[in-house]
Parts: sequence; structure tokens; C-alpha cells
Amino acid sequence: MELLYQQVRLMVQRSRNILSDVFYSMAKAYRKEDFDKLMAKVVKIDNRVKMYLEDAGYEKWSRVHATVNMGRMMTSNIAKCINDCLVEA
Repeated sequence: MELLYQQVRLMVQRSRNILSDVFYSMAKAYRKEDFDKLMAKVVKIDNRVKMYLEDAGYEKWSRVHATVNMGRMMTSNIAKCINDCLVEA
């Protein structure tokens, strides 16, 4: 995802800070409505970015478009280990 953002950043000379916030918010969005609102902001900055992200494939970097269930929360390995031990007890 970081490499994708670096390519997007090269396309846009202005509003890089805003684009960074919007891009990472889109990647983490859980609802399609939120993703679409953020994409509208991207279009206002530069429509080429939207076309580039579409070509890259939303399912590769966006949580809401992912083809596999990534879960609602990330856990560390130690937390998973402890939870597994507690379930067995």
C-alpha cells in the first residue's frame, strides 16, 4: 500500500498532506459510503488519482473492497496466543 501511495503522491504536486490523510482513511474505511465520500475528495484534488487507484484495483488496498474478511481488529501474535489458551481453559 505504501508503494501505491508513493506513486499517487508523484502525480499530485499540491495538496499532498490532504491527499495522504484521505488515502489512508480510504484504505481503512469499513463502510462503502465512507469510502465513496473520501473518493469524492480525491476527485476534487485530481481526477487522475482516482483513475490510477481504480486501475490498481480497490480490492488490493481498500479494506471495504477486500475479497477476504480481514476482520474488524488487528491483534498481535501474543494476544492471539493468550486468547487461544483462554479458550482451551
